[in-house]
Amino acid sequence: MAAFDLVKNPFWLLRTSIRARKQDVLDALESAISDEIAPESELLRAQQIILAPKTRIEAELSWLPDLAPSRAAVIVGILATNPPREIALQLLDGVDGLSRANVAADICRRYPGQVDLLDQLTESYEALFLADIEEAINANRKIAGFTLVDSELLKEALSKIENRHADCATVCLVGSPSPAHALSRVIGDKVQPGSLRFEFLEATVRSYRAWVGKRLQQIDDALQEEIAGMKLSPGDLRIAKRIKAGVGLWSEWNSPVELWDQAKGLEEPRSYAMCDKLRDFCIWLANDMEERAAALEITEGLRANFTRLPSMLKRLEEDTATLTRLVGEQGVSDALGALHRAVEVANASMPAVEVRLRSKGFNENSIGVVLTLYEPFLAAIASASGTEYTDIPWQMLRGVMIELNNQNHREASERLGRDLLTIADGKASAKFISLLQDDLRTVRNNIKWSEIDYFLKTGRRKEALRLIDTLIAEHAPGNDLDQLRGLAMKLQSEVVYQSRRTKKRALQWVIGIAFVCVCIAIKSCSDDQETSSGPVPAQSSISQVDANVPDTPADIPLVPSDQAIPTPDDGREIKPPIGSGRELSRDELRYCQFQHARITRAQSLSTSNDEIGAVNAAVDDFNARCSSFRYRAEDMTAVKKELSVRASDIDQGARRLLTGLTRP
Repeated sequence: MAAFDLVKNPFWLLRTSIRARKQDVLDALESAISDEIAPESELLRAQQIILAPKTRIEAELSWLPDLAPSRAAVIVGILATNPPREIALQLLDGVDGLSRANVAADICRRYPGQVDLLDQLTESYEALFLADIEEAINANRKIAGFTLVDSELLKEALSKIENRHADCATVCLVGSPSPAHALSRVIGDKVQPGSLRFEFLEATVRSYRAWVGKRLQQIDDALQEEIAGMKLSPGDLRIAKRIKAGVGLWSEWNSPVELWDQAKGLEEPRSYAMCDKLRDFCIWLANDMEERAAALEITEGLRANFTRLPSMLKRLEEDTATLTRLVGEQGVSDALGALHRAVEVANASMPAVEVRLRSKGFNENSIGVVLTLYEPFLAAIASASGTEYTDIPWQMLRGVMIELNNQNHREASERLGRDLLTIADGKASAKFISLLQDDLRTVRNNIKWSEIDYFLKTGRRKEALRLIDTLIAEHAPGNDLDQLRGLAMKLQSEVVYQSRRTKKRALQWVIGIAFVCVCIAIKSCSDDQETSSGPVPAQSSISQVDANVPDTPADIPLVPSDQAIPTPDDGREIKPPIGSGRELSRDELRYCQFQHARITRAQSLSTSNDEIGAVNAAVDDFNARCSSFRYRAEDMTAVKKELSVRASDIDQGARRLLTGLTRP
């Protein structure tokens, strides 16, 4: 890097003027040798440069050709004393043209790191024109008696001066905290080829490129070491981050060179080669090693830093989009896989899940197996958010809710559904939230039906009726609502009937006791008896819910009728008409007992919503015909004996019932 120094200019060494004639130059040599201004060899060389036409032009251009000789001598004399920065800057006052550029270059060299001085040098070139320089040189030559300068020779010599000025600019830059940033600022976004400013900046960038080359090579060597290490550990994200940082460091140092080439419509070749090499490495990581997260980390660094390489940037943007999608899908897959494993554990330990759900619920306070389900659920939600898999984690937890319901852990199922709705706000889709709300209503109805079933089996019809009234109040209009109302009316009638019967029995006990007291030897005859059982409640389902059919009502024999006329028994089943309180024939009794067995078997075989619906329809029909009746004891004995030996017929009838056929 050749330093530009006005103090070493031949005119200053000989203490002569740019306008001095040949004889004056010869005399100046003798005086300079006598005054021992510099070694004689340097003084002789200075004289030869001034007197030779081809070398004189460079000395003239590197002097102060626009100034009077006396002022030029004063300025250089002050610079020779290494003045403070403030005094040196004052020397620029009133100085124009090439002389200003020469003084500014000298000051830049003297004060490294003072990048505002570089602005002075750059601005001096903005007002500099080749014609003005040629005119100033020729004006001095006319006075000195030298031939006028050749234009081509002038251009060639001026190019050398520009290079030396650029070296001074680089010296100033590299002393600053951020040379690349400073040079990029000087270059700016207005680059106009054809001007002397453009030629100076080109020379400055060229000088900077030569200086920064060693640092870029060091960065390149470090990156190659990291790449070699990552080939041994392809999934090590720490190495990927170090490579990304190295790319950023490279771009920081080389950014002004990239900026300059971009302004000229070029792509900086050294950065392009580096980027291309790293992109190939990322493709290898993603395709061969399937380490897409590491590849994405490096690719994002390339895309963020090499923005001045248009053709490469387009490919990097496509790579980033593809890798982002693949990494996202991998993340979703991993998260859903972890949640799936947690769901399997939960399904295998439903009793424990029920206890912990009813204790702490499904939230950050969950414990045990529920906590091991809650944490991967949140991770899966976060991972799947914004993708086509957004609802998958919710569907998985809905499956747990359904399984709890189907295994009769309905309070726990209701708690899980309620907590899921709380979490779902703003996270799950509106479609899923609506589905979950429907599920929750179904579970709550099933809880009520379980209670209704219990009350009916224990004879507590009033409590059952209250729950049915609640279901009616909550139920939407439709056929189901009509059935609920019919069931409520039936229960209401039975409650009234039971109340009257209870009062009647109480009166009979009083009369009986009085009668026993009068005629203790008389044996009372048995009264006709009647069997009555509550209706069989049909249950709703989410995906697959048991539809329970209660046990057959207890056998209460009736006193045989003297007027009954025996008829041949051919094993037929006759469906009783809708109603209650009738005395059934053996064929009708056979239908009720066999249909009850078929419904019980069908309930255990049902797996789909359609099959459950078929069972529930059969239950409704059964309740309407067989819930309250009278019978003869010998008929019940005969039918039960038939029932015990016709198991295969019952199974076949149950399977036909599942298809929706009401006949066995």
